Amino acid sequence: MNPMSGVNITHSPYACIACRNSKRRCDKTYPRCTLCTQRQILCDYPYRRKERTRQMANPEGDESMPVGSNTPLFHTPTERLRPGRNGISDPNISDILASRFLDPDFFYHLQLETPKVDIAIPKMVADYVGTIADIQNISNTYFDSIHTWMPILSKKQFSSNLPNYLTHRKSELCLLVICMKLSSSLTTTAKTVLYRTAKQFYFEMESSGILSVTVLQAGVLIAIYELGHAIYPAAFLSVGQCARYAAALEIEKSITSQILDKLPWNEVEEQRRVWWSIIILDRTRYLNLCNPGRHLITPDPSPDSYLPADDQEWDTGSSRPESSLTIGSSSGSYMGRFARFAQTAHLLSQALYTVAKEPDTETTQLRRTLMALVNLSFMEGTMRHGILLLDYPGVLLDGKNPIMEPLSVEAESSLNAAIEWISNFLTEMGGQKCERVSPFLLHFLYKATCVYAKLQRSTSQKSVSERISILKNTLRLLNHRWLAAGAYMSLLEKQEIMLLVQNS
Repeated sequence: MNPMSGVNITHSPYACIACRNSKRRCDKTYPRCTLCTQRQILCDYPYRRKERTRQMANPEGDESMPVGSNTPLFHTPTERLRPGRNGISDPNISDILASRFLDPDFFYHLQLETPKVDIAIPKMVADYVGTIADIQNISNTYFDSIHTWMPILSKKQFSSNLPNYLTHRKSELCLLVICMKLSSSLTTTAKTVLYRTAKQFYFEMESSGILSVTVLQAGVLIAIYELGHAIYPAAFLSVGQCARYAAALEIEKSITSQILDKLPWNEVEEQRRVWWSIIILDRTRYLNLCNPGRHLITPDPSPDSYLPADDQEWDTGSSRPESSLTIGSSSGSYMGRFARFAQTAHLLSQALYTVAKEPDTETTQLRRTLMALVNLSFMEGTMRHGILLLDYPGVLLDGKNPIMEPLSVEAESSLNAAIEWISNFLTEMGGQKCERVSPFLLHFLYKATCVYAKLQRSTSQKSVSERISILKNTLRLLNHRWLAAGAYMSLLEKQEIMLLVQNS
């Protein structure tokens, strides 16, 4: 029996999107081609160019409204999904998604594909995203701030993919853009309307059955925002949510093997960077360094795991797979900032394990390795904000509770060098707001202040008080960018009050 019986069959002048992407011959049967029907996947045909332009310009049917950079792209709630794009409520889509998880071997044996689902865009989301000009402004701000220390989006890919997003993946574009706006915006209140809107739309996208790297990137940006503004336990849960979503996409394979036979190089590199960002977030002091006994969500990378490519080459689209380095590469090898960040995160994994288990024979070697990375960072020209997060607190891991144990000579020397760098940083900033600064710096500032506060109780040296003042001033400055700095300042004030009570 013809699976399309009972349906008015016509033929499209274009091949369907699934056949185009898989480079298969399409019989152009509308509304579903024969091949997509046999494979039980979503069959979607592109609009004609003129029709698509009119609909983007005015989906309510006013053809007199011109499309341009200042024209709203998403007219909601009147904009609705095209037939067959009803998210997970479509029985066929639900069955395909279920089979992918219930019997993945059978799913791939039949060469099935995860359906490309799209959902309606809430009006509030559309308002935040705005026009093409607004998207360009949001992306420029994002790439000039968050991207400098957590480069998980390709500048070139984002620009070149905009037409495809606007035609076939509007909801994914809206989610990504609103999360780019969220993570790069300055705020005086953590749980803003923008945050709640982005969080709710992410939940709706995830619940709809959409599985894409774009949605995962948006989730990482939400987690960064929550970490930077001390929104707990949401931050802790969001990182775990990103890890599980990434596992569903199987992007962890991107760092363990060169899967260029399945994906283009730029997609492999993008997946690799997103996975490394989750590994880094999982191992930062926000989640685990304060409690090393807590289980990590993501597995430790192996020495032959691939690191991210050079950042500048990736942004310009000139990176090549043959230039990829692994964790086992010499620490003296030149690598991009994000690759060095990832390499240090791997060492932090070992440090967390060491502190939790307390095998003294490993502690010294780990400290020496971390010190080598600290020195290398200075030799490469700048103390990078991200590596500062990982290196210095790692060096301070001299015992189960580094604040209560004497500092090693290496740790004290490293700490003094960091304070000198921070002092220069404050001078250069001149009180300006720090849009480019990573929130990972905050915990180091807090822990370093605690260390010097302890030293202050046992010494009357003026230099100790001066360093405490430098650290506190830095936290006050960074509170303009990340509200977690204010949370740390509040903790320091409580500790000072407790100390006064104890000494009274």
